[in-house]
Amino acid sequence: MAFMVLPLLALGIAVAFEPLPAALTTPPKAVSVRVVDRHGRLLREVAGPDGRRSQVVALTEVSPFVVSALLAAEDSRFFRHPGVDPIAIVRAMGQALREGRVVSGASTLTQQLARRLVPRERSLAGKLREAVVALRLEASLDKEQILTEYLNRIEFGPGLTGIQAASLRYFDKPARVLDLAEAAALVAMVRSPRLYDPRKGTERLQRRRDLVLHRIKEEGVADAAAVARAERTPLRIREHAPPQGVEHVVFALASGSFVPELAGRAPNTIETTLDGELQRDVEGIARLRTADLERVGASALSIVVVDNATADVLAYVGSPDYFSAPALGANDGVQALRQPGSTLKPFVYAAAMERLSWNAATLLPDLALVLATPNGPYVPKNYDGREHGPVRLRVALANSLNLPALRAASLVGPEAVLATLRRFGFDSLSRDAEHYGAAVALGDGEVRLSELAAAYSALARDGEWRPLRLVRHVTFADGESRHFETPAPRRVVSRAIAQEPTSILPDDQGRRPTSGAR
Repeated sequence: MAFMVLPLLALGIAVAFEPLPAALTTPPKAVSVRVVDRHGRLLREVAGPDGRRSQVVALTEVSPFVVSALLAAEDSRFFRHPGVDPIAIVRAMGQALREGRVVSGASTLTQQLARRLVPRERSLAGKLREAVVALRLEASLDKEQILTEYLNRIEFGPGLTGIQAASLRYFDKPARVLDLAEAAALVAMVRSPRLYDPRKGTERLQRRRDLVLHRIKEEGVADAAAVARAERTPLRIREHAPPQGVEHVVFALASGSFVPELAGRAPNTIETTLDGELQRDVEGIARLRTADLERVGASALSIVVVDNATADVLAYVGSPDYFSAPALGANDGVQALRQPGSTLKPFVYAAAMERLSWNAATLLPDLALVLATPNGPYVPKNYDGREHGPVRLRVALANSLNLPALRAASLVGPEAVLATLRRFGFDSLSRDAEHYGAAVALGDGEVRLSELAAAYSALARDGEWRPLRLVRHVTFADGESRHFETPAPRRVVSRAIAQEPTSILPDDQGRRPTSGAR
């Protein structure tokens, strides 16, 4: 009798003194960040520092088929044993003695979780420690808690921690809506995620899935007709090809650098304002146009597409190829400071309309001009090298003439022009007016493409400026969430003034006198 009691007593003492695994003192956190478009479609998932993808999910948010498949395949006596299953151990030992090899394992789900939480050596001592940890888990957690921890911490695929991460990766759906065939396929990978890796082909995984389905039928946890339908269902692993130009957005959002409110938090899912289909189209345009730019000695191209009504960013390409080192693809052209050239002219004329009461019909001299600068006299020229005499403001802006724009900036005054530009959101123009002078009308200063997009969007909204919105909703790893509303508009010029340049810029008629447009 003592032969039986003493080992059990020693085991009980070991369990009593075994601390709860440290990993359980805090809930499992999502170490990866899913960035999705405005329709919920995945743009990219940013893995955690260890290179793994992981998502946290409550047991109530997991399809019941998953639990049925898991218990049938891995631990049919889960709700009847205390963490270690003596019956399974005796069965496994008998099979091994009879066959001369290991036929089936005896590890319970709780033991598998213990092994995940407290890694052990592959030895008898390690196996005993695993059993002690499993019994300790059962003494502190109920069965539902153990299942929840298991489903969030066990590897369900190479580099995929937890059922939610695997469900999203392989079937592009949350775990709560997995059907029986899909649940069985994911559970099948628990036994050996690398052996059943579907990237190596799905034949081996499908055989294992069908074995899981057979065990489900044997255990009676699903009716035979449902299992038969699942067995006839082809195994279709979703091949997801995320847009390849969103790296700048995704990595910046995941790090919190784009949205200050995300800094220091652990976002789980970030819903952006981007439209995935439009994003893909714009990326294609960027790649095509890059070849044209290279022929004229340029190497970089960036695009941002904005919904003028809301200031939502619909597409964002920082560079055509983020990973191209020769092209410095990691540099984000949407946020980089660049000289804007003639793109500031509409805002210079808006300042003149506001302060000098000019309008589209105002007659301006397109004549030689000499500007005094700290570096000496500056003699600007038009792009075509010609002077066109008296021209209407409409013609001057439509043809992007330099001399009238410089004259307008001089008459309004660099201070007033700079003040107007800053109202339109050009915060990058942070130096004083003396530094820029009237030459700011020709882009003598550095701004961001995102600032330009927001400013032109304000003109399209009849003079109401809004900051660009890139994030709609964020769910954090701790379960909290935050919605980002469309920012309230701020009027920067009157409706009448804003409508003048917006009517001129698309006007082909206005370009005919100097450019020969037909």
